[in-house]
Amino acid sequence: MVPRRASWVANAILICLPVAPLRAQQPSPFAAWAIEAGGASVGSLLPAGIFALAAPNDPCVKPGSDGMVNSACKTSTILGIAAARSVGATVGLWALGKAADTDPSLSGAFLGSLAGIIVGQLAPFRISPNGWPLRIQFSLIHGSVTGLGSWMGK
Repeated sequence: MVPRRASWVANAILICLPVAPLRAQQPSPFAAWAIEAGGASVGSLLPAGIFALAAPNDPCVKPGSDGMVNSACKTSTILGIAAARSVGATVGLWALGKAADTDPSLSGAFLGSLAGIIVGQLAPFRISPNGWPLRIQFSLIHGSVTGLGSWMGK
């Protein structure tokens, strides 16, 4: 049996709670940016992770060539990964933004994604010269700038 005073307090709390609207409210601008940047970061990390797991060794180094790198192969690989990351970040931002009802800008996200590739490459601070920490750091920078592009495109 619940004491009379406890049930009175519970009823007072329930009466004071606001009624939830039929449609969820849109998140604040900062929350919308954070949600969209998170989706873009994950979308940016997926292609890089897939490539890293599929080709753990540098595919542009010819076996038996004493570590010589084919520069044309390296350039095309870097551009291919950059393009895949841009598309992944844009799709990730758009998908998570639509799911969270943040009204994402697809064109702004794509332009922000291209800018994010440049900003990520020019970042003066690097956690490590290679490996997963660098991939994650790049994805966070890339996702943040992509989210900023979507916010500016609204």
